[in-house]
Amino acid sequence: MLCARAGATTFVRMDERDLARRSDAAVIGTVQAVVAQANGAAMETLVTIAAERIVLGTLPSGPLVLRELGGQAGGRTERIFGAPSYRVGERVLVFVRRGADGALHTTAMAMGKYGLDSDARGTLRARRDFGAEVLVVDPHNGALSPAAPEPSERLADLLGRMDKVPSIGAAQPVRRRFAAAVPVAAVAPFTYLGEPSRWFEPDDGETVRFGVAAAGDASLGAAASAAAVDAALAAWSAVAGAALRLAAGELAEPLPFAGCDGDNRVIFNDPFDEIDAPVDCRGVLGIGGYCYSGESRTLDGTAFHRIRLGKVVIADGWGGCPFWDACGLAEVATHELGHAIGLGHSLDLDATMAAAARFDGRCAALGADDQAAVRALYPNPDTPTPTPTFTAPPPLAPTASATPTLSPRAATPTPRPLGPRSVGGRIVYYATGAGVAGVDLELRGAATRPDTTSTGGQFAFADVSAGDWTLEPAKQADIGAGSISALDAVWVLQASAGLRRLDAEHAVVCDVTGNGSVTAIDAARILQRAVGTLDRFPAATACESDFVFFPDPAPVPYQQAVAPRLRGDVCRRGALTYAPLSGIAGAQNFRAALIGDCSGNWRPADARAAEPTLAPAGTALEISPLRRVRGGRWRLAIGLRASAEAHALTIELRYDAERLTPDFTRLLHLDAALSESHVVQPGRFAIALASAEPLPTDGRPVLVIDFVAAAPDITARSVRPYSATVDDRLVP
Repeated sequence: MLCARAGATTFVRMDERDLARRSDAAVIGTVQAVVAQANGAAMETLVTIAAERIVLGTLPSGPLVLRELGGQAGGRTERIFGAPSYRVGERVLVFVRRGADGALHTTAMAMGKYGLDSDARGTLRARRDFGAEVLVVDPHNGALSPAAPEPSERLADLLGRMDKVPSIGAAQPVRRRFAAAVPVAAVAPFTYLGEPSRWFEPDDGETVRFGVAAAGDASLGAAASAAAVDAALAAWSAVAGAALRLAAGELAEPLPFAGCDGDNRVIFNDPFDEIDAPVDCRGVLGIGGYCYSGESRTLDGTAFHRIRLGKVVIADGWGGCPFWDACGLAEVATHELGHAIGLGHSLDLDATMAAAARFDGRCAALGADDQAAVRALYPNPDTPTPTPTFTAPPPLAPTASATPTLSPRAATPTPRPLGPRSVGGRIVYYATGAGVAGVDLELRGAATRPDTTSTGGQFAFADVSAGDWTLEPAKQADIGAGSISALDAVWVLQASAGLRRLDAEHAVVCDVTGNGSVTAIDAARILQRAVGTLDRFPAATACESDFVFFPDPAPVPYQQAVAPRLRGDVCRRGALTYAPLSGIAGAQNFRAALIGDCSGNWRPADARAAEPTLAPAGTALEISPLRRVRGGRWRLAIGLRASAEAHALTIELRYDAERLTPDFTRLLHLDAALSESHVVQPGRFAIALASAEPLPTDGRPVLVIDFVAAAPDITARSVRPYSATVDDRLVP
C-alpha cells in the first residue's frame, strides 16, 4: 500500500514580468478556503480566493478556485515540493493560468504566489517563499538563491514593473554567464529528501529499473535524450562501495507525476501539463521524487521507509535556451534521479545534488558528496569505501549544439553557442495532452520542407537557412470510431440555447459548417457525420484538414502565432511564423483538435480498442413490441430508463431487410432536440439523438421508428436492438 510520497523541484527564477507573460490573469485577494481531496490515485488541493482586484487579464465572476497538486486528507498525504502553500485568511497576489484540464492553478508553482502584509505605515508589501527542497538558479549568472523567503518589497513597485511587460513576440534570447564556484569554509553533509527513505532492492542485489519515455525531449530528440538518461542512471550505479544499481527499461505509456500508481518512470516534455512552460529561459526545469510505504529498515541507527515508486518529469519548452543540450539534460536528469533514490539537496556547491544547477559541462558526473551520499544510503558491505573522488562525465551522443569541455570550477566558462537555425516541437491533443502522430507539417520559406510527427507527436527541422519561415500543420482522416458522436451535438445545442458557454477553442472546434458561428445547423451536421450520412464537414473541406491546430509555443524572437479561424470558404488551420528565424526554436508546440470533437474524446483510427465505459447501473432502453399501425406500417417505440441525467442517445438496430424497410423516425416529448438516422447497410439501421435539455428517463417513449413491410409474416424478432450508448457510455 503506497501511503506517501516525496519530491523535489527545480526552478529557474521567474520575476513578475515573466509570470505576467505566462499567465491568463493575476489577482489580489484573500484566501477563503483550502480543501484537500483525492483525485484518483493523486491528491489535490482546492484553494478558494475572494478577489479584491484583478491586476491582469480577466476571470469569471465569483470566487476564484485554484486546483493545486498535492495535499493531505483522509489519512493520505502527497507533498509536492515547490507547490504553492496557502492558508485561510492570507492575503495574496497570485498569478494564475488555465491548465490542460481546464482548471486554474498558480502559474509556475510557488513562483507565482506572493504573500501580502502591511508594514508599520500601512503600506502593502509582497514577498515569495519557495518552500523546502527547491532548486533555484538565476539564468543570467548561475547564482545560488537561498531557500529562505525573498526580501519583501512594496506591492506598488512590483505592480509598476508589470505595466512594462513586453509582448511575447518581443522576447529576446538569454545570454548566459556562469558565476565562479564559491568556496566555503565548512560544508554540511548531504541530506535526505523528506522522511528518510531508500530502495530496499539493492540490499538483495536487485536492480531498480526506470521506464524511460521513448520519444525523448522534443528539442533534443529520442537518441540524445536516451543517452542523457542512461548516463545519469550509470553515474548513480558506478559509485565504488555502493550497492545501488539503476537501469533503463521500457515505458508502455507516459504517466503523470501526481499520484503513486504505475511504474518507475522518466518522462519528457511534461505531457500532462503539470509544469508551466518557461518564459525567456526561466521557469521550472523538472520534478523528481518517490512514493514510499510503511515498511521500514534501520541503517546506522536511522529508520528508513521503503521507496516503492520513483519518478522524474522533465519540463517542456527549454529547447531554445543556450544551456539546454544533451549535457544539460543529463545534469538535470542526474539531479532529479538523486531525489528519486532518496537524496535531498547538498550544501556542497560542487555536488550535483546542490541546490543550484551548474550547467558547467559536468553532464552526469557526481561530486564527492554525491558519492558519499550513495555509499551511506546504499552501502555495499563487500567493498571497502575508497577515498572520495570526482568522477568524469560519461560520454553522451553529440547534439546540434556541441558542449565545450569545461572544468567544474572554471571561473569564467565560455557560454555555449546557440548553434544553427532549427525548429522543433510537439503536437498534442487539445483535450487530453496525448501526442498526435501522423500530422503533416510544412516549413515554408526559401524552400518548402515537409515533416510528419512521430508516435509521440514530435517533429524537427534541422539546418534551416536564414530568412522568413512559416510552420503550418495539417492532418487528414484518422478519425477513430466514436470520435464524432451525438454527445458532440449536445454541446452545440446547449451552446445555441445559452445553456453552455464555449471557450475560444471550442468555438472553433464545434463550428463544423465553418461559417464563424456555432448553431443548431452544426449539431445537425455532427449527427449526420455520426450515423454516416455525411462523409466530411464543410469546415474540414475548407481547411483541407480534418484537424485545426492551436499554437502553444515557447516564445522565441520574431515569432508570431496564427490562431485557427473558420469563416465561409476561408480557413486558417493554425500556424507559426518567424520573420526572420534567428536561431534554435525549440518547443514550437501545437494543440491539435479534430473538427467536430467538442467533447474531446478523439482516438486515432488505429488505436488499440479500449474497454468501453459503461452507463450507470440501472440504465436501460425501454423498447415496445413491434406493432402494426395504419397504412400497413410497423412501429417501434424506444424510451430510456436511467437514474442519472442523460442528453445523447445512439442506437443501432438490426432488422429483417427482406421483409422490412425503415421509413422515418420521429421524436416525442422533446423540445430542444435533433435526431438523424441512416441505413448503414441493408439490415443495419443507426439513429443518433441529441437534446439540449435532459432526456426523459422514466421509460416513456422519446423516439418512434416506422417501417414499411414487404411481407405479411412480421414477428417480434424482425427488429431487434444491437447496440446502444447513452452520453457515449455503453448500455449493457
